[in-house]
Amino acid sequence: EVRPGRSFARLGEHRFSLDAQSDADFERLLTEIGEAPDEVVHAWSLSAPPDGDHDLVRFHAAQEAGFYSLICLTRALAGRLPGRKLGISGQACSLRDSSRRDFYPSS
Repeated sequence: EVRPGRSFARLGEHRFSLDAQSDADFERLLTEIGEAPDEVVHAWSLSAPPDGDHDLVRFHAAQEAGFYSLICLTRALAGRLPGRKLGISGQACSLRDSSRRDFYPSS
């Protein structure tokens, strides 16, 4: 289990936290677990940002936990899996139809 946090930390035998935008933290995670997995489930996008925040702040927080952390994870895995297949499943809530005009926050 890996959770977003301020920096890399080992929380237990199979539990970690890391900075969602830190390539170095994702690299360290892979070093700590010893071998790159065959399959990853990325579910950080299931947690919605706090309700009281402005729409644009919520949007950026969701991007950091979801999209950008997935990019960091992918970069860390790519260097360790030459020629190997990897399954990445992403899970999210509050998805929007990108073909709609109101897709982007208005302010």
